[in-house]
Amino acid sequence: MSVMIDTAPSTEVRSTAAWFEVESGFWVANTGGQYLGAVERERSAGFCALDETGAQIGWFPSLTAARDAVVSEYR
Repeated sequence: MSVMIDTAPSTEVRSTAAWFEVESGFWVANTGGQYLGAVERERSAGFCALDETGAQIGWFPSLTAARDAVVSEYR
């Protein structure tokens, strides 16, 4: 069962992006039925952001920063 945790702030895509924690430490985002990407919590390295193809965007110290990177990558 997925749990919606909140929506991402600012810009059109960010304001419509919905984030869901689909399993502990793994979040996915979508907007209007379009998959945007994911964020995975890593034990020692913070958070890994992934784009809609699963390619790594980068590592971030906070969940918020990783989520912002996912949404910023969406075109």
